[in-house]
Amino acid sequence: MNTDPLKDKQFKKGLDQLGEEGVVQIFTRTTTKQKLVGVVGALQLEVIKARMAEEYKASCKFEPVDFTTACWVDSEDKAALDNFMAYYDSKMAVDVRGQNIFLAQSKWMLDRILEEHPKVKFYFTSDLK
Repeated sequence: MNTDPLKDKQFKKGLDQLGEEGVVQIFTRTTTKQKLVGVVGALQLEVIKARMAEEYKASCKFEPVDFTTACWVDSEDKAALDNFMAYYDSKMAVDVRGQNIFLAQSKWMLDRILEEHPKVKFYFTSDLK
């Protein structure tokens, strides 16, 4: 979250650049348009804060979300994918390339959803293959 609205341009530029560099994954929730920053660990958040301050003169803070895993989703069956995304709309996001992301709260939940939606393919990298 940008903590200085007057530095909004710098904040957006910094997030975009960090996302392009692959330092972080930037997701946008489809229902709220809220930006989410995907990281591997808490130390990465400190690096982002420092880079945003030093390189882009923007300050930020991070708030936890209730998701632990992000998976890219796709399907050869457009209706199955559309139904899945409509049912789980509050758990959907898109990445910077516009690819659909499912946000899972836990490994257990993800495993259950994988079983319930066999026509939907789940990928743990952005290479949908």
